[in-house]
Amino acid sequence: MKIHALVKHIHRISFEEGHAYSQLAASGGDGADQYFNMALEKYTASLLLKTDDYRSLINMGTSLFVKGTITGKVGDFLIPYFLVIT
Repeated sequence: MKIHALVKHIHRISFEEGHAYSQLAASGGDGADQYFNMALEKYTASLLLKTDDYRSLINMGTSLFVKGTITGKVGDFLIPYFLVIT
């Protein structure tokens, strides 16, 4: 017997959390760097569930750009290997 999920958009949970962290980080402040890192982790989690989600890819790239603009550094955030290959 096969079990099928009723909701096929489970990656959206991580995406929405990443979006919320991005909004907090973009406001600046002392915890901006930490919020950016949390947002990038959530976008990565979303992409692990659905590798072709263009919204997660776009928001991840935008978050990296804004993080570099606001904090002056992107840091040592590692992009997962599957994103480089596909």
